[in-house]
Amino acid sequence: MPVSPVAWSACGALQCGSVPVPLDYAEPQLGTIQIAVARHPATDPAARIGSLVINPGGPGGSGINDLPTELSVLTPEVVARFDVVSFDPRGVQRSAPVECNPGESGGQGPPGPLPDPVPSAPPTEQALVSNDEAYASQCESMSGRMLPFVGTVDTARDLDVIRRALGDPLLTFIGHSYGTLLGATYAQMFPTHVRAMV
Repeated sequence: MPVSPVAWSACGALQCGSVPVPLDYAEPQLGTIQIAVARHPATDPAARIGSLVINPGGPGGSGINDLPTELSVLTPEVVARFDVVSFDPRGVQRSAPVECNPGESGGQGPPGPLPDPVPSAPPTEQALVSNDEAYASQCESMSGRMLPFVGTVDTARDLDVIRRALGDPLLTFIGHSYGTLLGATYAQMFPTHVRAMV
């Protein structure tokens, strides 16, 4: 599939854009979704190596929201030589989000008190199961089209499309927490596309 370069625009102290990817890689005719990306350009363009893509983990963490924190802990040498890039993975915030609570869309606001997450008696166990079933049903009704296509393998495929849209022949990647699984999955699927990975 042909990939166009990211069209960057200013968004605060960063640059933001999006990368179209197939909703379903097995059936690309089903259409595309947009993966939101943000970057901090290398501060020394003459010494630029390429892009350093970061995933904060989760799963479900917003890389765009996390990018300022990442920039605050990276060394000046790294920030000088790399465009530091992050993204909201599919199903997260700015990238075809999975929504399960009407309050997430500006509806009714946050849910009421949650059941005990570590129940110790049958009535509280059933309350937790009932709550989880109701939540899953709500996710299905609000985001059923997206749910089958939100997972690590699809996100790894998206990461390769992002790499290409950034113009990098090889991926330089940092994954935190769950992001380590994303990185390992990417390396297994695209072993010849990895420059460096942490």
